[in-house]
Amino acid sequence: MQNTKTMETLSKKNETETEDVRILREETKKALKTLYSIGTDAEEFKALPLSESTRAAIYARRKVSDALESLFVLHRILYCVDDEESANKILKAARGMENIANEYIIASIEDKMGVIGKEI
Repeated sequence: MQNTKTMETLSKKNETETEDVRILREETKKALKTLYSIGTDAEEFKALPLSESTRAAIYARRKVSDALESLFVLHRILYCVDDEESANKILKAARGMENIANEYIIASIEDKMGVIGKEI
């Protein structure tokens, strides 16, 4: 009788693990789909009615955001968790790139304003 209960317990444990594995695979599949779709939004910025340099700067800034999002998704795929320490690590690494991209946007606008000012 004890052997039968042990077998039933092991069988239920294996069923649970199988369900957990199935759920994990589904979540990983969704995360991969998200990861591979990142970056398509940046293309929309190519058609903005702005100067070429401002459009390019905004496009590059979006690519920086895409890279940041990709790192978060990849972390979730690899470690199956969203922890604050890792999020802060990713944000800290990205902050410098974001600041540079923002400076380029400002510089491109200032450059265009300088050209317009000379025309007046």
